[in-house]
Amino acid sequence: MHKGDWKIVNIQIPFDEKNFALFNLKQDPGETKDLSGEQVELFQELMSLWRQYAEEVQVVCPKPQPN
Repeated sequence: MHKGDWKIVNIQIPFDEKNFALFNLKQDPGETKDLSGEQVELFQELMSLWRQYAEEVQVVCPKPQPN
C-alpha cells in the first residue's frame, strides 16, 4: 500500500498485521529502516487503507504449514 513517498509492506510468514513495516521510499529506497514506530499516525492510516482494500478485494492470506 502506497501513499506519496510512503509504503507499508509485509513479506513475513505468517502474514499478519503485526508484521507490516513502514518505509519512506524517497529517503530509503532500499527499504532498510522500518518507521512504523516513529510515524505511528501515518502507519495506522495506511493500515486502515490496507484493511479496506483487503476487504474490498477479499484478500486471502496464506496460512503457515506445520513442520
